[in-house]
Amino acid sequence: MWRRVAGAAFSSMPGSVTSSGYCTVLEGFLRCGDFHFGFVRLKCCNPKFPKKTEMSLSFACRGRGFCPSCGQKRALVWAERMVDEVLPIVPYRQLVFTIPRNLRRPFLFDRSLYGDFCRIAYASTRGFLRRQAAGQFYRVEKAVPAMVASP
Repeated sequence: MWRRVAGAAFSSMPGSVTSSGYCTVLEGFLRCGDFHFGFVRLKCCNPKFPKKTEMSLSFACRGRGFCPSCGQKRALVWAERMVDEVLPIVPYRQLVFTIPRNLRRPFLFDRSLYGDFCRIAYASTRGFLRRQAAGQFYRVEKAVPAMVASP
């Protein structure tokens, strides 16, 4: 469907939106949550529950960055896992590292740069925290702060 609509308008552009990768993402987004493109019927089979309820669940595209509905679900599941399984019960601080606008394009095309970026961010944060705590705590040079990075 998308190829037919956008084909005439964008076909002459280099790296256009009519390439197969873009089309797959867009078609998935357009079909996300639409019962016409398939669904699953769920029914309660618990013998101890007297009222048998039934519901229909439409298929999702599971798009990472394009579909707002699937992206929100993914973020909520990730945050719940962090709280329940990964993070201990201690006070936290949130630090946000941003990439300058003129460096964003290389990061877009080379995802391996995020690993280097996270390592540098962690090293600078660790150094800062150690310097700040140096006069307050004994053996602070062996302290290891934890960091969860999510590009």
